[in-house]
Amino acid sequence: MDRGETFRVSATKADGRTTVVVAGELDYDTGRPLRAALQAAITGGAHRVEVDLRGLDFCDCSGLGVLMAARVQARRAGCTFGVVGPLAPMVRHLFGVVGVDGALSVRAAMPGPAVLSGGAPPRSP
Repeated sequence: MDRGETFRVSATKADGRTTVVVAGELDYDTGRPLRAALQAAITGGAHRVEVDLRGLDFCDCSGLGVLMAARVQARRAGCTFGVVGPLAPMVRHLFGVVGVDGALSVRAAMPGPAVLSGGAPPRSP
């Protein structure tokens, strides 16, 4: 299976907030769809953008760069930006080592699964 097929991203809008749900492996090869979804959320009038990473199994530095660039873009647009977890151990470790867990405002998700378009919830870490 192609690595791009193991990565999924979808977005939902409600009450001025856009939630971008991510599942699979985020790296150089798969970052483009997430970058596009985040840019659309930020420029689409959301007051808050949340990135739900509960289904993210892997993230490398290029994937982290997508998240940090979106955070900067959101701030410039007057939009709040945050990450929803819990994070997979590898992702949590990367965020901690690099020191971005506070900058990305990682918070625990509300109860219930995140739902990707197509109705399938991402795997739990």
